Formats: sequence, C-alpha cells, structure tokens
Amino acid sequence: MRIAIDCRPVVSPEKGEMTGIGHYVRFLVKHLLRIDEENEYILFFDERATRGTIGELIGGHRNVTAKKLPLSRFKRFLPYAYSHRFVASAIAKCGADVYHGTTGSLPMGYRKTSVVTVHDLAIYMHPEWFPSGQFFSRRFVVPASVHRAAKIIAISHSTKRDLQDIFAVPSEKIAVVHEGVEPPPPDSWEHDPAFKKPYLLFLGTIEPRKNVIGLVQAYTSLVERHPKVIGETELVIAGARGWKSDKTFDAIRDANRAFGSERIRVLGYVPDAKKHALIAKAKVFVFPSRYEGFGLPVLEAMNVGVPVITSALSSLPEIGGRGAALLIDPNSQSELTRALKHLLEDETQRIELGRRGLERSTEFRWDKTAGETLEVYEAAARAA
Repeated sequence: MRIAIDCRPVVSPEKGEMTGIGHYVRFLVKHLLRIDEENEYILFFDERATRGTIGELIGGHRNVTAKKLPLSRFKRFLPYAYSHRFVASAIAKCGADVYHGTTGSLPMGYRKTSVVTVHDLAIYMHPEWFPSGQFFSRRFVVPASVHRAAKIIAISHSTKRDLQDIFAVPSEKIAVVHEGVEPPPPDSWEHDPAFKKPYLLFLGTIEPRKNVIGLVQAYTSLVERHPKVIGETELVIAGARGWKSDKTFDAIRDANRAFGSERIRVLGYVPDAKKHALIAKAKVFVFPSRYEGFGLPVLEAMNVGVPVITSALSSLPEIGGRGAALLIDPNSQSELTRALKHLLEDETQRIELGRRGLERSTEFRWDKTAGETLEVYEAAARAA
C-alpha cells in the first residue's frame, strides 16, 4: 500500500516553528516508519522544512520519499481555492492508495481515498475564542472534508462526540486514536530551568480557551489570602503567544505590579530540548483549559511524574481521569484556588498524584498511536 501524509505542519522544530499539530505529525510519522517496513510512504513537506528536520524524521528508512510543496512563497498571490487545487494535484500525481490529511481538512478537489484527523472543533462551539477570517474553512472546507473522507481519526472520544453532534457523522466512520508520549531522552535532564525558587507551571499556547487569566487570578488569591501556603512558590507560564492574548498579558502585568515583584514569569515558546526538564522540576503542573481536543501537555507532565491539576471538561478527563490528575471546574476560580492550596499544603498527596499520573501515562504511547493509525489506513483502503 502506498500512503501519502501531509507533513506540512512540521517545519523546523529546532526554531520553534511547530504547532501542536506539527508535534502530532512528527511523532506519528516517526513511529509509523519504525513499526511498518512493508508499506510505502510519501511525505509532503512545506518548502521551508529544513533538511535536518526531514532527515531526523525519515532516518534511515528506505520505504519513504519526501516531497516539498513550493506553495508558501506563492501563497499570498494565489486565490484560496487555487492553492487547494495545487496541493490536490500534487498529491494525486503520487498515486497514493490512501492520503492522510493531518490538519483537520483535505485539499479541495482531492477525490481519491483519504483519511482525515480531526483534532478539535472548538471553533464551532466557541467562535469568540478565535480570530475572524476563517469563515470559508469553517463553513465549507472542514464540513466537506469530514464527509468526503473514507475514515476519520478523532484524537479523543470527546472529539468524536463533537463530530457526531456538529456534522452527524456515523459512529462507524470515526476511529478514536489517542495521541501518545514517550519517555524523555536521557540528555533532556541536562537542561536546567535555572529557577532558584519552587514554581507552579502552565505550558501551552497563550490564547483565551487556555484560561490563563483564571490561573493568574487563582494564584493571586493564594498570594493574598494564604501567604504561608504559597511561600516563595512562583508561577511560570510557558508557551507561544497565540491569538487574542492581549488581555492575558495585561492580567499578568497587573498582577506583578500588585506583588511588587515578578512572581509570575513568562518564558515564551520552550523547545522540546528544554521542555522536559522545565516540566519535571515543577512543583505542580496546572492546565485549567476550557476546551481541548486532547491535552498533550497534561500527558507530558504525567509522563515525568509531576502532579497535575486540570479541567473536568472536554477530553481532559480521558487523560487525567481515574485519579491520575486533580480535576476541577475551570470556570470556578475558587475551585482552582482550593485545588492549588490543597496540593501545596500536602506533599504526600503531591507525591501520590504524581505516581498515579506516571502510571496512567504508560497507557499512551506513540507506537500504539501509530499502530492504530495504520489500521485506519487499511480500513480506508478496503472501503475504497
């Protein structure tokens, strides 16, 4: 079987040019090539992808061909529909038995057998969280893709339910394939975050649905009302700046002014090489998001034994349920404050929660993700 995969979200991880979807594609492809030597793979990259990025992904595997789509340099000059048809034509020429659209959509005009991964559908339920200008994609491209695909991969049961509710997709057409995690490489512990004081950590793109403002308010409440509990513990916020984030950074600035010191530290994007040590040395990992298609940062924290506080909404209980994380209502600042106070006061509970999270994380591995994805490719080819 010849399998084509859209790898354009993977650009240059070493420069921080990789989204959450880019992370998914990178590790999925890496592990597909590790477990599958029989099928042939054609990987389509953005022309900005470096030779090092492509080489790291492909390794020494001989059943794979990399192709670059020279689209980004011309994209601003091309009509939206034409760029879709350009991509569709390039993929069709490779003669793939199955094409995997990894970004939640398929190129308009592509009519051959396809699989599409849907990561989340937050824009349909909370359009106020997103910038304008996505009408065409939301109204036409995504709906057409989920109906045209032979099979759909949902990265959580929550996303599957959203697909059924919004697009009335039959259950049998959707395969739930969770994302994975792997043990951090040994050299990742050599990176020292260089924080002298203990810290709580949030890591993720700074955007409205992540509810960082709610976390800042809960932390501020602890500092003001329970100074002995919080002690010198700081709040570290790491992640790229996303859309509609100005109010979040205003809240951080105002809180630090009230403290009279920089108790809330903002790091910006943290590359993989430094991320594992930053997470592992946190006292508590806090992720009070209001909606996630999966919630990979939660799994990454559990994977290094750090106690996690996260939301009891959308997909997050699929990862942190069964006692693996402390689940809270992200819309309740008081509940988040109590959860933080509880874990800061009780070291025994922090250790136990970290142990349960680490044990739970072993159920999510990229080899498993790759194997289940390969089964979806095979089912799509049979359906064709």
